[in-house]
Amino acid sequence: MEFDTSNEAYLYYSRYDKENGFAVAKRTSQKGRDGNLRHVSFECTRAGKARVRTSNPIKPRPQTKIVCHACFHISLFMDGKWRLNRVFLECNHEQSSEKCRFYRSNRVLDEHVKRKLY
Repeated sequence: MEFDTSNEAYLYYSRYDKENGFAVAKRTSQKGRDGNLRHVSFECTRAGKARVRTSNPIKPRPQTKIVCHACFHISLFMDGKWRLNRVFLECNHEQSSEKCRFYRSNRVLDEHVKRKLY
């Protein structure tokens, strides 16, 4: 699968995640020697290991991170196209397409709402 830009690949994977009820975040990106992006990976927002950020151990916050392997890795090739290197589409946690609109990556504010808020 080929894309013209890395942003186009992100939008493609975002549409997929919205249909299946999970959220996507850009996890890693690597630049080449010329300073341009060469590799980008997008993963489920629940992927990874949670860091304890609370200073009060008696009142721990609920953990949102689990070991989810859903990912989408792309690389820039010599012809200027972004190609899919690796994809794993299965999430190992509960997914809800009705609740996915509340994830940060899926929230959309209209321009008139943005003007009122900011």
